[in-house]
Amino acid sequence: MTRRFLPVTSVVCLGLALLSPMIAAQAPSAAMAVIEDAAAALGGRERLLAVRTLTIEGYGSNPNIGQAMTPESDPLLWMLPDYKRSIDLENGRMELSFTRRPAFPAVFDNFGANQRLDGRVDMLFHPLTVVRAALQPGARVTNLRERGGERSVDITTPAGDTVTLTVDAINRPQSVGTRVYHQNLGDTERVTTFGAYENLDGVRLPKRLITRLDRWVEFDIGVMTNTLDADLSALAPTRPLPAPAAPAAPMLNVTAVAPGIWFVTGGGNPSIIVEFADHVALVEVAGNDARVEALIAKAKELVPAKPVTEAVITHHHFDHTGGLRAAVASGLTIITHRVNEAWFREAVKRPHSMQPDLLTLAPRPLRLVTFDDAYPMRDAAMEMVLYHLKDSTHGDGILSVYFPRERVYAEVDVWNPGARIQPHVKSLRDEIVRRGLQIDRIIPMHGNAVQPYAEFEKIAGEWSGRRATTTTFEERR
Repeated sequence: MTRRFLPVTSVVCLGLALLSPMIAAQAPSAAMAVIEDAAAALGGRERLLAVRTLTIEGYGSNPNIGQAMTPESDPLLWMLPDYKRSIDLENGRMELSFTRRPAFPAVFDNFGANQRLDGRVDMLFHPLTVVRAALQPGARVTNLRERGGERSVDITTPAGDTVTLTVDAINRPQSVGTRVYHQNLGDTERVTTFGAYENLDGVRLPKRLITRLDRWVEFDIGVMTNTLDADLSALAPTRPLPAPAAPAAPMLNVTAVAPGIWFVTGGGNPSIIVEFADHVALVEVAGNDARVEALIAKAKELVPAKPVTEAVITHHHFDHTGGLRAAVASGLTIITHRVNEAWFREAVKRPHSMQPDLLTLAPRPLRLVTFDDAYPMRDAAMEMVLYHLKDSTHGDGILSVYFPRERVYAEVDVWNPGARIQPHVKSLRDEIVRRGLQIDRIIPMHGNAVQPYAEFEKIAGEWSGRRATTTTFEERR
């Protein structure tokens, strides 16, 4: 019997081929090497995994995204004098508390927030927590890419949450980001960057954390104190955030102001339904898709024989433009001040694939009418005049609505009945006097009832002569 032997080189190659899957399985991937390097830069795998809790205390700012003087301006600032974030790493729970103080004319002086946050995604926005998560059994680290000395990888936790970690040239975590959905911004990204690291008991921790939502800063935190392994047993268990559900149709309350004019409250910021000779117009379509659909349905119920064709949106602030896309999807022509035009055009073009809205499901072009100072809308049945609030202290592109025949005036955001502080009433009264308007009743579009104009005059008289509009700092938890 003849025996044939493979050459020695072939035997070696065959052996390596058989062993290579085992070697690949045992050796860390190039993407996982980024995590190992980051762990070493922060103090080492064993030291990081030994940390039980992390408490972050500091101060900073929380820019009020969507609440600038113009759409292109930097957002107005909430100041945070007492920021505190407590993370229980062993039990997967976190608490965030702070007081927001407005560094802009606001209707209250401070607002306390104390939130027990979802212990999954929110916990990952810190170098210690994200690297620990990537080191856990069952985590997946993939999609290594390099750019200018930085390396980025995608981390998918055992629970299925995915974030992107970027490390700098010396392997320290530089940022963590993930895709999020926002009603006004649509598909966007939230990214937290880290800097000014300190060495605390063998663990390197950042002293500066800046979180951006899309192109805007959301939080800018300077850390005064990092604390490791404090007792956080008093933290209540956190519950995972429920999956987003389609909002239910809101209950709308209708008040007849005058023939052809109805004030609508419920489900969000109020609206006005206005009947003209051959059509119906809406003033303010704030809220979500469900509220806009309910508002249009209410208008058709009140005026069944006429089409709803127009929507006046008084300004660009996010709490007033949440229904913009739904109004466009419903075929309404949008009327606003020219200051708001660029943002409105951008807003209707932004993708909303993560949570498809009405405009995503039924695309329509934006029909937009803009003006500078005044825009009269009149026919045989109704007269309504839109006025630009010149020199408003709340925003540069805000509109008011005047019904001269009924002597009714509607304003938004500048007089807020019952508010502790009234910083905008002087500019509103100056505007009314400048235009010589005759008013008997006023509709506050952040209120729930039509008010006699004398009540506004009383409040305006009390506040117009004040040199300061803030109160003393009070703890309001």
